[in-house]
Amino acid sequence: MTDDFGKVLLVGCGNMGGAMVRGWIADGAAPAAITAIDPFAEPPAPGVRIVRAAGELAGETADLLLLAVKPQQLDAVAPDVAPLVGPQTVLLSILAGVEIDALRRRSRRQALLLAATALTAGLALLLAWQPKLLEFLA
Repeated sequence: MTDDFGKVLLVGCGNMGGAMVRGWIADGAAPAAITAIDPFAEPPAPGVRIVRAAGELAGETADLLLLAVKPQQLDAVAPDVAPLVGPQTVLLSILAGVEIDALRRRSRRQALLLAATALTAGLALLLAWQPKLLEFLA
């Protein structure tokens, strides 16, 4: 599943982020393709890499970066996370009430930005990873 997206990075791996990771893995994602930045979380599943700060990933970029922190934490994490966004990174936010323009202002590079609720983000990723489901729904 995550092989389609390459390297997946979560910023925040609390209840919502952890649940999404466990769902992806249950659906066949490779845990080794997933890294989460969270100062307090334990790995949500065996094989998922947890780092305590974005600085531990210096020089790396993600293919898919999921913002899963609380909305009020965005200003605190954005400067540290911005270097992890490469020119091909898809930035997906499940931050309630945070619009795409607010994300764009905090990103150093141009990236594909998607803002969604956790439910629509989960559905969008599920549909992207499950082309046969798209055919069935068509």
